[in-house]
Amino acid sequence: MHVRFSGALSPIMEAMRTELRLLDEDLPIIGLTTMERITERALRQERVTGYLFSGFSAVALFLAALGVYGVLAHSVLERTREFGVRLAVGAGPWRMVGMVLAESLKTSAAGIVAGLFLAIPVQLAIRSLLLGVSPLDPLSLGGSVVVLATAALAAGLVPAVRAARMDPLRSLTGE
Repeated sequence: MHVRFSGALSPIMEAMRTELRLLDEDLPIIGLTTMERITERALRQERVTGYLFSGFSAVALFLAALGVYGVLAHSVLERTREFGVRLAVGAGPWRMVGMVLAESLKTSAAGIVAGLFLAIPVQLAIRSLLLGVSPLDPLSLGGSVVVLATAALAAGLVPAVRAARMDPLRSLTGE
């Protein structure tokens, strides 16, 4: 039996029990529930899977950003003399920041493009788990690219600022 109602749930449940008892006193009333609860039970597994995928994605994004940071920090450290020379001959700090961030985006762009080519077959393989989203949804793919590029820029910001704040004299003398 399906009843549409609005308002508080408990008076409706009591009214339903009363009406069912009037129909047949011996009828056991076992499963009075709402469609919200039925839907929630039916989608519980999909929600758990979604939360797990979201959690793993967040960890993967953090690890990718940490990797970009590590590579750029090492690159800035290795290029200390080069940055010192550039700063000594008149390159401004913003130029250094732009140079390091451009390197961050170039490195990340290669990974993002490779990831997109790998993501499409994976999305097609797991299409049954993608509820309400097409495997080749441009909004999802574009959003992923924006999130990854933003993470790469954020990861490259600290090494870029470090490169811009270098003392040219110290970096050229090797201290």
